[in-house]
Formats: sequence, C-alpha cells, structure tokens
Amino acid sequence: MKDREKYQILLDLVRHQLKNVIWTHKIQEKQADIYAKRYKKLEVASIIITSLTVCGIVGIIIQDIFILKIATALCSFGSVFTAIYSKSFDFRELSLKNKTAAVQVLIIKNDLYQLIAQIRIMDKEIEKLDDSFTEIMGRLNNLYENMPNTTDKAVVLAGEALGVDKKSDISDQELDCLLPTSLRGRITGA
Repeated sequence: MKDREKYQILLDLVRHQLKNVIWTHKIQEKQADIYAKRYKKLEVASIIITSLTVCGIVGIIIQDIFILKIATALCSFGSVFTAIYSKSFDFRELSLKNKTAAVQVLIIKNDLYQLIAQIRIMDKEIEKLDDSFTEIMGRLNNLYENMPNTTDKAVVLAGEALGVDKKSDISDQELDCLLPTSLRGRITGA
C-alpha cells in the first residue's frame, strides 16, 4: 500500500470521528442552553409568585377579603411547588455539567483539527500520527463514559445550528464547510 493511501485511510477515519465530535459538542452546548433557560424561567416564576404571596399577606393584614385569602393561599402553594421543583431539578447544575462536557469535547475537536493538518502535511510517520489518534480517541472515550445525558430537543437544536438535515449525520461536504479550506477534502494523489 502506498504511503499516500495510508495517510488517506487515517484521514478518513479522523474525519469520521470529527463528525461525531462536532455533533457531540453542539448537542452538549444546546442541552446546556436548554437547562439555563429553564433555570431562568423558574427563577423568574419563583420571584413573581413569592412577591404575589407577600403582597397577598400584606393585603390580608390590611383588609379581611376572602378572595384575597384564596389567592394568597394559591400563590403560597405555587411558591412551595417552585421551591420543591427547583430543588428536585437543579437546572443550573445540569447546565454547568453539559457546558463543561461541551468544553472538554471542544478540546478534543481542536486536537482532531490539528491531527488532520498533520496528516495532510505528511511530515510525520503514519505510525506516529496513528498513535496520536489512538491517544485522542482514548481521551474521547473517557469523556463519553461520564458525559451527561441530553434530550431529543438538544439534538434537533444542534442539527439546526450546524445546518444539518439528518440526526447525527454530517456529510463530507457539510464537514468540509466546517473546516478551514486547507483541511478540506481528500489528500491529492491518494
């Protein structure tokens, strides 16, 4: 097998893994965004319901109106519900976990970009490049083992952000659009 063919085979493998890494990175980012939005909405709801409860209590002290008592009691239940819900689902912590995972995957993504450049330059032996790829994949597999869960909504949002039609499938042409010009396509002459 010619050297150029070996470099091309490794390049194809790295590009395939890069597609998965790009997806994983974007999905983790989108999931973090989803949780951050939920956290903000819950915080706003909590502030509003708590404020209404306090206003209702003050109103009850000033005037003894039955409907005000009912509304205040409902607001109080709402306040307790939002407090329990926010304790059950710590959206801030969930968002942070997904954001941290996205950053860790971004590091791997950048390492794969660098490896693609080294493969295309062909100034290192194929064995050394393969060893680098194996090391990167080991780190990626360790990340995958501990990666936080995501939702279908995050997958859809990631697809929209990447401009990809299918779920978790990036074509070679779509990948090339995400790469610098010099890292696109096949090795010439392979």
